[in-house]
This record gives sequence, structure tokens and C-alpha cells, in this order.
Amino acid sequence: MSLRLLPTFSAPARRIPSVCHARVAATGAFQAGFHRPLDISGSSPKRLSSNSSVPDTSDVNLRPSFGTARWLHTGLEYRARELPVTQPDCTIDPLSCIDVEILVALLAELPKGSVERLPPNPIDVIDAFLSVHIRAPSRIPLHAHAYVASIAAKKNLIRVFNASLNHAVQIAHKYEDELMASPQDSTDMSIQMEHGAFLQHIILFASQNHSLVSSEDFLRLFRCPLVCNESTLSALNPIVVSRAIGAFLSLPDPIAPHTPLIRKILPALLHTFPDPGAESSTHTAPYKGTWVLFNLITRFIKESEYGFALEVFSTLAKANWIPEDVIRRTSHSSAPPGESNPVRSDDGGSAESSKRSSFETIVLETLVRCCIKWGWWKRAVELTISLLDTAAWTAKKGQLVHDLIQALNCELTPLAAEHCAALICATIRGDSQSAGTIVLPNHALWQFYDTCASLSLPGPMSRVYQHLRCIESGEEDVLRDASLEIYQLKAPLHPPPKNAALEFLLKHYVVTIKDSRKARKLAQFALAYQRSTHIPILTTPHIPGYLSVLARGRLYSEVKEYWDSFRNLKGGEMIGGNARVVSRLVSTFVRLSNAEKDGRRKSSRSGVVGQGSEAELGPHPSSARPSHPSVSSTEAIDRLAAQVFESTAEPQDPHYQFASAILDDFTQMKQPLASAAHHDLTTIAACSFSLGRFDVAFTTLNQILSRREIPDAHDINVLLLGLAKHNPARAAKFLEMHMQDGKGTYEEYAIGWTSIVQTAIAQGDWHTADRLLGVKTRYGPLVKHMTSQGLGTILLGILDAAQSPQQRREAVDKALWLLRKVSQRDPRSMPDPRIGFRCVAAALGAGLAQDALSFWRILMKGKIPAGDRSHLTLRKGLARLVIKTRPRNQARVICAELELVAIWDKVYRSDSD
Repeated sequence: MSLRLLPTFSAPARRIPSVCHARVAATGAFQAGFHRPLDISGSSPKRLSSNSSVPDTSDVNLRPSFGTARWLHTGLEYRARELPVTQPDCTIDPLSCIDVEILVALLAELPKGSVERLPPNPIDVIDAFLSVHIRAPSRIPLHAHAYVASIAAKKNLIRVFNASLNHAVQIAHKYEDELMASPQDSTDMSIQMEHGAFLQHIILFASQNHSLVSSEDFLRLFRCPLVCNESTLSALNPIVVSRAIGAFLSLPDPIAPHTPLIRKILPALLHTFPDPGAESSTHTAPYKGTWVLFNLITRFIKESEYGFALEVFSTLAKANWIPEDVIRRTSHSSAPPGESNPVRSDDGGSAESSKRSSFETIVLETLVRCCIKWGWWKRAVELTISLLDTAAWTAKKGQLVHDLIQALNCELTPLAAEHCAALICATIRGDSQSAGTIVLPNHALWQFYDTCASLSLPGPMSRVYQHLRCIESGEEDVLRDASLEIYQLKAPLHPPPKNAALEFLLKHYVVTIKDSRKARKLAQFALAYQRSTHIPILTTPHIPGYLSVLARGRLYSEVKEYWDSFRNLKGGEMIGGNARVVSRLVSTFVRLSNAEKDGRRKSSRSGVVGQGSEAELGPHPSSARPSHPSVSSTEAIDRLAAQVFESTAEPQDPHYQFASAILDDFTQMKQPLASAAHHDLTTIAACSFSLGRFDVAFTTLNQILSRREIPDAHDINVLLLGLAKHNPARAAKFLEMHMQDGKGTYEEYAIGWTSIVQTAIAQGDWHTADRLLGVKTRYGPLVKHMTSQGLGTILLGILDAAQSPQQRREAVDKALWLLRKVSQRDPRSMPDPRIGFRCVAAALGAGLAQDALSFWRILMKGKIPAGDRSHLTLRKGLARLVIKTRPRNQARVICAELELVAIWDKVYRSDSD
């Protein structure tokens, strides 16, 4: 329908004295530049004063329109037409100053019918409608109700639409009463047709936007004889029919009483379906109203109205919207019951009940397969779940669930994975109805897990896995503390994920949500399942990555269990011979061994491990004999090894022994070392340094030199880390002599140099640290290439190594000394300001106010907003410590620098009081 812009009166102009004066005055005021509202109230507006510059034009005949309605109201040109239409307040009259006669006349000029597109002034139309609706609702023309309802429906203005909806409900109620009492005395036929068109107008909008009207109000309008009669049923819009059936289905009451009306409107819906004809066997999806009829069939079956369900089912089959190939694929165990509802008797009740169950299963399975064929995954899952709840389920019908799960897995979409997870959880339940009757095959579950892993969807994957564990354990808490033997007593029905999917789920537990309990239970269950069923859960290529995730999650006992279980399998050399896994496992268990040793000997200082290496260093040797090393020959490394190495008894704790066993297996697999790969030899050397086997480490490095291979930066850093742990001065000389050879860049040895500096400061070797940090020394280029991240690593390593109060104070002094040393060199290379939180907090904990203030000035002042909550808390603690330890005037100056003078005032004011 075409749109009429800015409708005006089409009748000849007539004089409207009181309103025209106001309108002309408002227009004149706007033209004269008076941008203020006029004093206009009700139907008797005041004239402008005689001294006004606006002439008196009360005798001029004007034609009001919606374009000037805002002028009448405010005296200003309407400037809000470009603003979006918002939900108005239907209890406030927006145009209370305008005569209702004017507004009624404006509404009467609105075009009849719906709005194809919004007019340029929808707010004016809505304001006029609401103003009349508040003051004189009975005077609103019927076509104005329809026009405003169409605008409200397009803009989803529910409160405005309700005004027209309430009027439509009153009309429907009036005609229902009159026609039921005395149909022959009904109103004039033309008025009835106008009212019927209006009701159909409102019903159509309600069908297109379900949020506008509730199901009860919709059915109240739909049942009106002006809408639902023999002459109008055949011409009903299919959208209206679908909405009506959906409204019937949403009612909590039984649907059987509404069946006669549904029978009348059903042909109107089916006749609008395009006949699929020969395309019924293709994957072409039908009209969306078919889903409403599927729900109707399900509702009839749920209420045991089998005759009506069969009637609708047959109608769809005759219309070719239930394809023949789907019907042929459905298993038919018995004939459906008759049209009448069966009644159970003593001698034939069980047989009739079996027929009813078979009928439910056949019909619902057919509908599910239709949804699978058309790709309606959500609807297929909903129907299958209803089939599980209402129909007798047999193992033969379990193929339907398998087919649906396979189809969902083949979709490879996140939404299909969510639907598949919901179906699996609904199929495998712990209640008496389904327990032990449906067991999904392993390949179906593994396919689902693999799909989730490929799409990076841990949510559905974890939900299904936890649900299956809950069902099989008989416990609501599937994460209960239990040993591995509990799972070995009984073979589980459903398997855990395998290979890449198992690693993905474990990584989700370890890295993403950091839930060590779930990760531990998953690892235990996977190993127990493999031992009890002899089904490999992890193939050889996936074991190294899986063990790395276990070590990352600190699941040490599980790592040992898997290592002992898998290293003797066929292809075990791929596990024990993987350099990445061996390096991570050795460093992890050496760190665990050192932590337990430090716990037993809290008085001893723990060694600080350099950052950036593949393996961490092991126990600290007791002594060293200095020399001038060189890497230019094998003899030089031999001499250095003889000077550095001093045999000590190996610790006998289980973590150290396990790390040693891993390295021994790896070394044995790489024999002979003369032909081993370069990175394998470097791994052996790094792990040997971690375990304190300096003789093995230097011997391995000699293997690289004996083959005339030039050591790369990684090889040198491995050697530097081992030497720095033993003696920082020797490591510094080794680095200096290697730099003189010019075989590497400064950036390549920055990691080793940072580790030497960190270790030297931690061990109190200030001479070596000062020489390493000296800009004018040979290490000057390395100092210039030190990154802010490396400096932050050194600072945190120094602070973390302290244990006792005395050690904490010394660590703060060391960190501040280093920070000042580097800040003098290049203030721009300071670490992240967040490092300052740790440094200031450490100084405050040690009671060193001046050091804390120095850390704050160097690292945080002007770099973090003063209003930051954490920063404010830190400054408050620093201010209180300064007030306690500094003189009054000096403390006030520092508090002013911290922007916390109020704390100083509060403290000294309370003292003076």
C-alpha cells in the first residue's frame, strides 16, 4: 500500500478560532525568533499581548496537519524527527495543550489500512493518538487504531499497541455476546465488516510479532465470529493459522476441546503449502508452518488423543510433507489404533497398550527423521526427547538416536554440538525409565568428543563427560575423592575422550578453568579405562603432548602412572625419546624435589633458576675452582669440567629418582651419542645440569664439539646456566671469552647473561654483578640489550628467593641496587609498572619505608593512575609507614607527593586533640 505523507484535511478550509490563534501565534513567534514555549493551555489559549511584534491573524483560515502539531505544543519547530521512536509513557498526555477536536480531526485524516513503511513523523501520530486515547478514547476512528497499531508493531511499541489491542478485545467481546444472544439483531452489516477487518488487522500483527499479544488475548480475538466463520476461514492468512495453533498449544489446559476449531482452520494452512511433488525425496525444507503441525501431533499423542494425531499425520502425508522415503525408513512394529481413544480392559488392556506405544513410537520417529532430513536439528532433538519421555523405548529404536547423533556430528557447527550434547544427556539418564536400556556405541561418543575438540568447544564436551561419570558412579558428585582402584573394580559403560580430544579436555581443565580436581579425575579415569578394557585411549603420537599437559598441571602422581604404563608399549621410543617431553618432565620433577628439600631445610637459601631454558637446574654443588674457560676446543671444556665438577651423593627422594630415570631412558634410546641429533644432545646436557650431573653435561657438550659442529646460542646458554648455578664468576668469564670470539650476537646471549646476573645477586656476589652490569665493561653491549622483561624477571627472582625477615631485607636492598644501576643507564628500559606493586609491597613488608618510596618513584609514579584502587591501597600503606618513621614536616612533604595529605592531617589532628 502506498504511503501518504503528512496527511492533512482534504475538506475545504474552515475556521477554527481558538486553535488557529494559537497556531498562528506559535508560527509567528518562531519566525520572529522567540525560541520559548507559548503559554497555551486547554482549548482556550491566551492571545499574545498587544505590544507583541506578531500581528493578530485570528481571521486567517488555516489547515492544521501533523507537521504543525509540535508547533502548537511548544511554539518551536519540531526538531526531533531524526531521533528514534522510543517507548512512550501511555499514562501522560503528550499534547494536553491542544484541543481534542483538532487531534480527532487529524486522526480522521490518517490513511486507511496498514503502513507499508513508517511515515516521516511517527512520533506526531503516536502523540496525537495517545492524547485522544487518554481524554476521549471512544472518539478515535477505527482506521486510526489500525494505522497506529501498524506503526507500533513495526517499532515494537508494546504499550502503544496495547491501546489498540484493548479496543479490539472490547469489540470481540461485544460481538460474541450479541451474536450468541440474538444473532439476528446484530449491528449493521457494513459496520460488522469494518470491525471484522480491524480485528483481522490486529490478529495479523500479533501473528507476525508474538511479543505483542499473549496467547490468551490472541485466542480471544481469533474466536470472535467476525474472524472465525465459514466465509472467512478459507481466506485466513497461513501466518495467522500457525499463530492460532501455536496459541492453542501454549495453553496449559487439554487441547481436545479446541479440536473442532483446529479442524476448521487446518485446511487453510495446508492449502497454502506449496506442493513439493517430485521434490519430496530431496533435502528441500518445507514451509515453516509444518513444524507447528508437528508440535500439534506431539501434543495429541501426549494427551492420548491418538485419533486426532493420526488425522493430522495423515493430512501431512497426503500433502507430501512427510516424504515417502522417510516413512519407508521408519520401523513399523504394529498397526496404529483406531480413531477412537482406546479403553483398557481386563483381558485386552495390555495388547491395546502395546499398540498405543507402537503408534507413538512410529509417528514420533517419522517426525524426527523428517527433521533430520530437512536439517531441523533443534526440532529433531526436541522431538526425540519427547519420544524418550512418552513412548516405549526399545533397543531397536535406539538406532534413531544413533542416526541423529551422527548427523549432528557431521554438521561441524557449534550449535549442532550443543544440540548433540543435550540429546546425549537426555538419552543416557540415571532414572529407572532409561537406565540400562540405551547404551550409545563408543564410536558415537568419540565422534562427538572429536567434533567438540576440532571446534574448540570445551563446554558441551565437559558437560557430556561429567554427566556420564555421574550416571555410572551413582553419585551426584562425580569429583569425589577416590583412588584409582575404585574405577578398576567395574568396567565403565561409556568411554572417556581419546587422543587429541582427551588432551584438549585436560588442557581445558588445567589451563582454562584451573580445576585440578577435574583434571586429576579425568586422568585417573582414562588410565583405568585403558587398563580394564584394553582399549587404547592414547596412541603413541598423542602421549607426549598429553604428558606435557599433566606436568603443566602439577599432576605428578598421574605423570608417573602414565609414564610407567606407556614407556613399555609398542612404539615407546616415541614417548621416552621425545626431547620436549623429557625436558619438561625433568625440569618439573627437579623443581618439585628442590621445593620439598627447601621445605625440610627452611634455613637454607634456595637457588634461583634462570629463566628461558628448557630445563631447570638441580642441586647446587658445594664448591668450584676458578679458571679461564674457552669453547674454542674440546680440551677447554674438559678442563672447565674438571674444575667445576665435584662428585656428590645424589638425593634419594622419589621425585629426583623419577627425573633421573626419565633422563636415563632418554639417553639410552639415543645411544650411540656420537650419532645423536644436535638438539637431543643439548637436551641431555640441560637435563644433566638440572640433576647436578656436571660430568655428563660436559661430556655431552664435548660430543657436539667432537663432531666439529659449532655450538649455537642455545648450547651456550645451557652451559651458562649450569656454570651460573655453580659459580657466577666463572660463568661470567666464560661468557666474556665466548663473546670475544665473535660467534654470536648480544641478543642471543641475553638469556644466559640475565641468569648469571640474577644468580650472582641472589648469592651475594656483588663484585660479579657490578661487573656484569657495568656499561663501560665488556658486558656493556649486553646491558644495553637487556629488556624490561629480563629486568623484571631478575627483580622478582631476587624477592622470591628470600625466606626469613633478614633475607627479605637483604633482597629488597639487592633489588633496589639493581634497579638504580639500570635506571642510571637507561630510564626507558624500566620493567612493567605492575612489577612495582611487588617491589613496594616487599619493602613495606620488610619495614623499609625509604626503599619502598624509592621503588614507587622509579617504577610507579606517573605511570599508574592515582585513582586506581590497588595503587591507592599501596600508597595508603606507604603513607602510614612514612608517618611512623619520618619527622612530621618531612612526612607531610612525602604524603603530598603521594597525594595523600588527608592521611597526614587526620593522624596529626587526632594527636593534637
